[in-house]
Amino acid sequence: MSMNTTPLPQIDNPNVDESKENRGGRTHFKVNEEIKTFIRELVDENCGLSLKQICQNVATRFDITLSETTIHNCLGQMHCSLKAIHIIPTRRNDPNTICIRNHFAHSFLRLEEN
Repeated sequence: MSMNTTPLPQIDNPNVDESKENRGGRTHFKVNEEIKTFIRELVDENCGLSLKQICQNVATRFDITLSETTIHNCLGQMHCSLKAIHIIPTRRNDPNTICIRNHFAHSFLRLEEN
């Protein structure tokens, strides 16, 4: 008894090129080029914006909710990063404050001499 065996079409299909198939990973991206351009323009105009503020601006403009992580990743792809901003009081380098610091330093040196 001889049987003719043929390969299963799922296993050996000459019409399927496996190198072109998507083999996993993300297939849906919320951030398109228009949103990326908008984010870049926002950061260029005001680099003091926080990630949360950028998320809110994107939500009002495009009616889409993005997480702060998504915005951070998008900025990373554009080779941008937002650093923590520290507000420096205007009095810090005021001439009066510099004079007070200078006086304190000289009085401190006088204490060491005695």
